[in-house]
Amino acid sequence: MGRFFTVGECSPDSPVKVVVLSEHFWRNYYSSDPHIVGKVIHISRQPLTVIGVAPLGSANLLSGGLWMP
Repeated sequence: MGRFFTVGECSPDSPVKVVVLSEHFWRNYYSSDPHIVGKVIHISRQPLTVIGVAPLGSANLLSGGLWMP
C-alpha cells in the first residue's frame, strides 16, 4: 500500500520527513488503518508522514518495523 521513497526524499538536506511502515507494525500499532498513507505519525516526537506500508515479506529486513530515509 502506498509507495517507497523517492530519490529526493533520501537526500540528506531534504526537508520532507516520511516513513514506510512494515505490515506488522501497521497492524499492531495502527490497527490496520486503511487510511494510514498520508497521515502524520510521531516517532521519537518527530512528525513523519506515512507514505507506504511494506508487505509482510519485507518485514524481515526491519528491526523496528519501519523505514526512514
